[in-house]
Amino acid sequence: MTNSVGFIKDIYLSSFQSRAVEMLAILKDFLDEHDLLYMLNGGTLIGAIRHRGMIPWDDDIDLSMLRADYNKLISLKDSLPYPLQLAYWGNDPQHVYPFIRIYDITTSVSFDFVKPITRGVWIDIFPVDGTFTNHLPRYYHIKLLAFLRMLLTNLMGAYARKPLPRRLKCKYFLFGILSRLLGKKFLIWAQHRLATLKNPLHAEISAIVVSMAGEKSSQPTGHYIKRIEVEFAGLCCFAPAAYDGILKKMYGDYMIPPTHNQRGPTHQLMHVDLHKSYLSNL
Repeated sequence: MTNSVGFIKDIYLSSFQSRAVEMLAILKDFLDEHDLLYMLNGGTLIGAIRHRGMIPWDDDIDLSMLRADYNKLISLKDSLPYPLQLAYWGNDPQHVYPFIRIYDITTSVSFDFVKPITRGVWIDIFPVDGTFTNHLPRYYHIKLLAFLRMLLTNLMGAYARKPLPRRLKCKYFLFGILSRLLGKKFLIWAQHRLATLKNPLHAEISAIVVSMAGEKSSQPTGHYIKRIEVEFAGLCCFAPAAYDGILKKMYGDYMIPPTHNQRGPTHQLMHVDLHKSYLSNL
């Protein structure tokens, strides 16, 4: 399958999703084998509850893990079964995300960024970290992380080019100066240091503080520990036992699908080839 320009077209999306589910089947067996606890997260969790699989117009799979299991997975990165490859700040100089991505090395996906990057079909794995019980410090904790993430994204050109009003152009120009002054190493260090301020096992409230969901992902820590089994595209996967409250806080009435004009993949891509390894371009 080859597709180019823009979002993945419907005719190709099912093949893209099938490859992602195949990856999940391999990955979840590895996680179970090494006693690493994971949960379906975000749109993938909605897919499991509402569709028993991927949301028909979604283009990736999201998992979450408590920070300790997340770190252990990183330590096992070289043991991942073929064709999976783990990418994070420590082993991929073009990795811009404050979370792990697992890629299928037999595929090739080019992201339509200002500075394009080519990797493979992917699964995102988000760390769950502790945060503040009081709302105000929790709000600023997560807001500061979002600001640091935006600076790193700006510095590495990992955003889609689009027209901006003059006010925003000036704003992002100043952010660009600031990001260059601080530098990549500092921004990565600062994000990690701030995200891991509190051990989730010692905190009343935890959240996926590095995600776009931000404060909406904050929950009593137990909600990220107690799990149930759910069906996902024919696989038996783990989900938070308190999924209903988690999803309502993040999305409102998640059982009602969005209108047709709001449906579609969320990642803008330049090129997809499910039969060519991205490693051939590195």
